[in-house]
Amino acid sequence: MYRSLMNFLSRVTGRSEPLEAPTILEMVLTLVWLSALALGVILFWPDSGGTFIYEGF
Repeated sequence: MYRSLMNFLSRVTGRSEPLEAPTILEMVLTLVWLSALALGVILFWPDSGGTFIYEGF
């Protein structure tokens, strides 16, 4: 997941250097970041069920 994401970003930005395999820490941080992004979308997306959770605060 992390490696494919980095390969995609390197294609988009035009960099051609080879990418090293991700470490465990990098994979964990990537999963945490994606989870936080998904949670933010679920909680704060307008007109979704998550807005009730947000309004509860």
